[in-house]
Amino acid sequence: MKRTGKILLTLYFFFTLSTPAQEKKAEGQPATSAPAAVKDRESQEEQVVALLHSINAACAKYASAYRTGFPATLAYLGPSPSPSAKAAGLIDAAAASGKKYGYSFAYTSGMPSGGVILGYKIQADPIEPGKSGPKHFYTDQSSVVRENPSAPATVVDAPVAPKPSAPTTPGAVAPPSPAANSPTASRVHVSEKDQAARLTSSVPPVYPPLARQARISGTIRLHVIISKSGVPQSIEVLSGPPLLVASAIQAVRQYQYQPTLLNGEPVEVETEVAVVFSLTEAPK
Repeated sequence: MKRTGKILLTLYFFFTLSTPAQEKKAEGQPATSAPAAVKDRESQEEQVVALLHSINAACAKYASAYRTGFPATLAYLGPSPSPSAKAAGLIDAAAASGKKYGYSFAYTSGMPSGGVILGYKIQADPIEPGKSGPKHFYTDQSSVVRENPSAPATVVDAPVAPKPSAPTTPGAVAPPSPAANSPTASRVHVSEKDQAARLTSSVPPVYPPLARQARISGTIRLHVIISKSGVPQSIEVLSGPPLLVASAIQAVRQYQYQPTLLNGEPVEVETEVAVVFSLTEAPK
């Protein structure tokens, strides 16, 4: 009996001491896991949107490389040791299969016109709604990605909102880096409007025939580094329909600007350039 009593007393103290610690851990768990879950969902949505942009860019490259227009299926963009019209090697195998990041990507090509596919649409939906992802997405040959929080997205839904950035005054020059303020700065930032006023020679972009057939229009925004002599030397795409990008870059490469002087010495310029493609007006 004495031995049994000692065992029971030991078990009593064990549970008395361990239970509060376990309860404390359990109480703290939701507070730390909930924000992590939200962050994971946001990261997943960013991955899905980024993949849709990648597929749009791949479709544009495919249309430029082959005379059949846009691909008939996602599989046509998939990996291959020898790129061809049926395996162009532009996206990875998971994306080409239509399932990645917990989402299903349903690609539908438009009806061929003269043997050329001029359009497509992609609907990205969570494989397990509410579990593998909360939102639904849509995109097409316009390259605009749209979202719907509760139902399959369509062309009438709102575009995915860009990430918020630091507020700036419209038309104001962005604050230069500390290096740009020094007498020996080699590069300065100039606003798009001010740099456009220094343009001395430009070449209008050629409207890609396939883009015109597909009724694709819009603005290509470019981040441009201009040399000390006033010639664009580095061009990076910021946004715009993929099918119009190559033509915009080719045109901007031929721009000529007045050299920008700082303390009497020519310096490189960092700026943005917008190239507008309109179906009713000449590109500019």
